[in-house]
Amino acid sequence: MSHYFRIDQMCQIAKNNSQGLADKLKISILVLDRDECQLKEDKCDNTAECINTPGGFTCRCKSDRLDVKGDGTLCECRPGFEKDKIDSSICKGSLGYGNV
Repeated sequence: MSHYFRIDQMCQIAKNNSQGLADKLKISILVLDRDECQLKEDKCDNTAECINTPGGFTCRCKSDRLDVKGDGTLCECRPGFEKDKIDSSICKGSLGYGNV
């Protein structure tokens, strides 16, 4: 799915006339943004959240994981937790599951 963003910019063009009037010119630019998250074109860790932004995307590790590289491309279980043997997207601690 694509999102459309409308950017309006107001420009004022001064006329050199006896009354000193100015005309306003409104310029609208339509920018098509690709949703890299929905298209699965992001480079986020498979357990991270992908957030679409105008012109790109941001990756965010879930709260039960450490963001190893600082950009959401490598998320690992926090100390004291390990990946579940059946479902590696879940971090499991000694008291149970660590999903926060």
